[in-house]
Amino acid sequence: MKRIILVTVGVVLLVAPFIWLVARQPAPQEIVVAIEAEPITLDPFNAVDHISPVIQQVIFEGLLALGENNSVLPQLATGFAVSEDGRAITFTLRRDVRFHDGTPFNAAAVKQNFAFLLDASNEMARRYLFDFIDTITVNNPYSITFTSKRADYALPYYFAHPAAGIKSAQELDKRARDPLHNLTHTAVGTGPFRLILWHGRRYVELEPNPYYWNADLKPKTHLRFLFVPDPKERLAMLKQGKAHAAFPAASTEPASAVGLTTLRLPRQEVYFVGFNFTRRELSDVRVRRAMNYAVDRERLMTASGIQGLALATPISPAIFGHAPIQPLAHDPARARSLLAEADFTQAAPLELLVADRRETKALALAVQADLAAVGISVEVVALPQGELFTRLDTGKPPDMWLMHWRPYAGEVYEVLSGNFTRPDASHKNNNAGGYFNAELEKRLAEARAQPMAAALAELARLQALVLADAPWLFLSTPVRYAAYTQSVEGIDVGPNGALRLSRVRFRP
Repeated sequence: MKRIILVTVGVVLLVAPFIWLVARQPAPQEIVVAIEAEPITLDPFNAVDHISPVIQQVIFEGLLALGENNSVLPQLATGFAVSEDGRAITFTLRRDVRFHDGTPFNAAAVKQNFAFLLDASNEMARRYLFDFIDTITVNNPYSITFTSKRADYALPYYFAHPAAGIKSAQELDKRARDPLHNLTHTAVGTGPFRLILWHGRRYVELEPNPYYWNADLKPKTHLRFLFVPDPKERLAMLKQGKAHAAFPAASTEPASAVGLTTLRLPRQEVYFVGFNFTRRELSDVRVRRAMNYAVDRERLMTASGIQGLALATPISPAIFGHAPIQPLAHDPARARSLLAEADFTQAAPLELLVADRRETKALALAVQADLAAVGISVEVVALPQGELFTRLDTGKPPDMWLMHWRPYAGEVYEVLSGNFTRPDASHKNNNAGGYFNAELEKRLAEARAQPMAAALAELARLQALVLADAPWLFLSTPVRYAAYTQSVEGIDVGPNGALRLSRVRFRP
């Protein structure tokens, strides 16, 4: 798109015919998406919120992309190979790709991107996701090798992460010359859409990328993201035809209403109740299993107003490596039987700490009621969130605590290691309750160094082990919703729970 700035009045007569012609040209077709907030950044290296990636993923692409069933697919790379020791990954790159500014995509550009990301002076929020990288070697213009500081089954996954989007080397050159060059507002990638304008507090407008390498997926319409904080207004815009899609959308709106289709997007975080394993009652696996049978997860979510999916293990379905394990059924009779088998008695109620927020307090009170129904007495204590974290960090945790946790990298080893292994000076994690399973720790360490297919199979078995051991009271995975009208298609949900718009188009 040409950008024209009229500087003086004296040239009006000269430009008037051109303005007249432009005015008579038909406006390009435009798909409008109403989103709840302005993005924080359009730079994938710096995004940690849930809105920015919705726009980023149509502008930027990575070497690989996430596929279904814990797979990774070629994107800007045509293929990859992992070394036998699991400490190097070599990519073969596409030869027919250009960035939005017309500059070539090649191995040198890829190396420049990751060198920029790993440079601590650039202060990129996603730097730590890639701190496993040891060296980067350009083998030829279309081949590049990354070596890792450790053997890691998930090497390919990291390069399929949304944070691994590749930007124009020319933009990085500008940043090198001028530290104030704003990569947030000058997003230049290889994706199907390119940035025209970010109008602060109003909208982001994109146009089809004329250089897009995938002819089958080349868009034909403009794409505009409107910032609409009010969910009722977003819904009204869909009904009135002023928007074609909305995110987030209320789950209570029936999919059939006014021709809307609703998508459910699982998030990567989870709600759970942690256990203090120094407490006699909670050190017995039969008691922990009984608690998991006692709670009615569907009722808990209704009572708290937290929209979500029942949780079987600490692994959300939006996590890479998630195994489809059936959650424990609500079975109070089974819970009472296990408590009787364990000779469960209480001298005093178990203390359940929770952050002093409406939703989490409601969730804690619902848990309290379900546990009371099978004979377990719990006292709910609400604290400011900071005080709750302080209690957990002192090494003297409460009996139980309700909280939610979200992983940084979004893969299964991180979740299991981050919650169910022993912390030490070099490995601080979320295991405040002192849970320890020697078999889990040994097999988890071994799984990480295996090839991806073998590692994922073993990590699935370890998820079942965690479910059987019940180190948490598993509650729910929260979800968001998106909605779109019947006038568009090509909108779906990615394996990581992200809303995908790269293939959006008007229906024929």
